Amino acid sequence: MARRRRLADDELQTHPLNNFAGGYNSFTGSRALLRDNEIPNGKDVVLDDNGSVTKVAGMVRYGSQISTSNAIVGAGVLHNTSINTIIVASGTNWFFHTRTNTSALTGATFTPNQQTYFCQAIDRLYGANNSDPLSFTSDGATISQVTVNGNIGRFPVYYNQRLYMTHASFPDRIYYSNPITTTESSFAVGDFGTFDTNLTVTPRKNAGFIILIPGGGVEITGLIRDTSGGSEYLQVVTRRHGIWRITYHSVNADGSIAHTVSQFVTNSGSSSGRSVIKFKNDLWFFDGNNAVTLGEVANFSTQRITTKSGRVRSEFEAIPHSSAGSVAMGSHKEKLYIAYALSGHNDRIIIYDSTLNAWSSPIADKNISMFLEFTESDGVRRFLGCSSLATDGSIYELETTLNNNGVAIDSFFETKAVDCNRPVLVKRFAFIDVFYSLIIGTLNYQVFVDETNAVTGVAQFG
Repeated sequence: MARRRRLADDELQTHPLNNFAGGYNSFTGSRALLRDNEIPNGKDVVLDDNGSVTKVAGMVRYGSQISTSNAIVGAGVLHNTSINTIIVASGTNWFFHTRTNTSALTGATFTPNQQTYFCQAIDRLYGANNSDPLSFTSDGATISQVTVNGNIGRFPVYYNQRLYMTHASFPDRIYYSNPITTTESSFAVGDFGTFDTNLTVTPRKNAGFIILIPGGGVEITGLIRDTSGGSEYLQVVTRRHGIWRITYHSVNADGSIAHTVSQFVTNSGSSSGRSVIKFKNDLWFFDGNNAVTLGEVANFSTQRITTKSGRVRSEFEAIPHSSAGSVAMGSHKEKLYIAYALSGHNDRIIIYDSTLNAWSSPIADKNISMFLEFTESDGVRRFLGCSSLATDGSIYELETTLNNNGVAIDSFFETKAVDCNRPVLVKRFAFIDVFYSLIIGTLNYQVFVDETNAVTGVAQFG
């Protein structure tokens, strides 16, 4: 008897989802419109180097808890020939903080819980909180305040052998201090860090300030030192008057100094100074709706910004207006980390993988107000996050362990609605293969065969 010929429609068709390298995409209107390698929903999952979905790494407290009643409002690294440590601002104090020792610095206290921005210059760590005088420590034990001819402001940056920073009473100005005194082989502090002007003395005191738009309602929200084409300059981010570049130009005949000031982005800005960061030759910041960049070329008189977070825009649009100023960014290896708030304090992180050009799902249960990279004296580099909780004044080492300081991480993700590239064809599924690796614990799964019905199951590993 002749064997019946099998028809093409009788053959089983396969439709593999080889990886999820496209990452998280929460903004597409229909889950069927996503690419096969994108995921529409998830929590606490990231992508590995192969584009597979994996649970986010955990965190562990770095050193002891600094405070039980105040969040961390600032952190910086003091590194010179005699000390290498983290200085932390919390409550009314600065703290010396290592894995084995935490102690409050003496010499000054501060207005409670003011966001504090640190900058190292001439073997000192300077700190500014927009309420108290500019302060510094050189030994991690005592604080000195610049109470005579000093300044009260934010965002101190060391540039052109001076400190540049804002002023609490004049938010449209950048003030620059007197410089260090240099020789061919050494430097002297001189009048560095003071902001008075006297062009008749020797050496001249030629501190001063720059106004971006006199009376124009400008508010400066971030300063960062940058370089391009071998030249060094300041990038100035404003709340709604674009981005500016300030470059030292020359010394005038009377001894004062001149700068070149240009506005090269006119219609953007940021309300969060902690979101302004240099990553992979790009300047990133949060503009109130998106994470955006200036691109890698910064030599034009005007420049476009590029939206990088279009696929996860719904995450950023959910940030309350009252919390937009707390968005913080940090970088580690090939990834950019963005911490943001949905409920009063920063309680979410989302991660951009520059290698895959893809986003993680939202990361919950990590309450981070700012990020910091710190290299230990033995060369170990640690990626740290400062707690945003008022009841947990701690610093945590991120990207380590399998849990969050002893608390298990519960992660999940969903695939897109798979139509096998044949949306109008009625299908019957014979079987579905899912490949797992390196799973320990309980795995719950659901396979939705239509809009409401699902096949569920539980598997135990390890």
